[in-house]
Amino acid sequence: MSIFEAAENVVPAGELHFLGNTICALRDAFRSSFEASTREYEAGGGTPLNSYLPEKCSGDAYAGVWQAGHIDAFPAAVTGFGLGSFFHKPFLDTLVAAGHFKSIPLGETPYFESAQLKDPQDAFTIYGVYPYVLLVDHRYLGELPVPRSWSDLLRPEYNDQIIAVGSSNKISELLLLTLYKQYGEDGIIKLADNIKDGWHGRVMVKTVESAEVSPEGAAIYVIPWLFAQACKDLEHVSVIWPEDGALVNPLLMLAQKERLNEIQPITDFVTGKSLAQQATERHFIMLHPEVDPGLPAGAGFNWLGWDFIRSHDLESLKTEVQEVFQGHWKYAGLKNSGGC
Repeated sequence: MSIFEAAENVVPAGELHFLGNTICALRDAFRSSFEASTREYEAGGGTPLNSYLPEKCSGDAYAGVWQAGHIDAFPAAVTGFGLGSFFHKPFLDTLVAAGHFKSIPLGETPYFESAQLKDPQDAFTIYGVYPYVLLVDHRYLGELPVPRSWSDLLRPEYNDQIIAVGSSNKISELLLLTLYKQYGEDGIIKLADNIKDGWHGRVMVKTVESAEVSPEGAAIYVIPWLFAQACKDLEHVSVIWPEDGALVNPLLMLAQKERLNEIQPITDFVTGKSLAQQATERHFIMLHPEVDPGLPAGAGFNWLGWDFIRSHDLESLKTEVQEVFQGHWKYAGLKNSGGC
């Protein structure tokens, strides 16, 4: 099956060798790199593999694949990103807990060892990171101190001075969960006092790059590392890699233990040097020992952790922390009603 086949013609998930999903900013490079890898594999006499890589960032025909009740109804290998459906407790408690998956060795990457990204249960492979950092626009910051850690975002002097990844109706779940893990509901409530708005990274860049100081802007942005790179050389900007580590949005893979030989071309591609190089050029951080991620000196990572993920119903907790935030965010009612 062609990786570009239309969604309405997809085969049952259990017949797929590879369901290759990834974050939007990496999608084109991921698809083109996989296509090149597949051509090389088949030209060398390899048996064609049944693969599906979604062309769009939404509307994936296999969005419900995590609900498969049996391993035979699940692809031989899948990739995903973020804190999505593969971390839902029903999936963790069934197919993952049953031991159907095997993580792929990545080699030594010392700068990730302290983050403990390796799954202690040896099921998931985290092969890359889409990190969040802080960006400061000094035109707005004035005499306020530069934040150096995620806990600084809870300080009362930053009231109405922070714009986070998200939208006017929803703030980054990763940010909320990280603060909840460290400070409980009190941390979420304090953050709500300081958040001015939720924006996409592109909107942040446009505002920060503008010569005009917009009343919609803010002093501090919680921004993906990828977008922060577009602003790092501006005189009025500081990009801050937090002292307690950049937030970890994982790029992950699940590979069926009993089919590893069959899908080795796929796992080799996902964990390989070619994809790592292309992703690094786009400011993703890849866990490949031969590809320099270009991290700042002393850079660390703030990962929720496998114990936290497996000991919580993450989907319910995401809803809970979002509700706490919305319940205390002074702009929630105004924005949701169409106000300015």
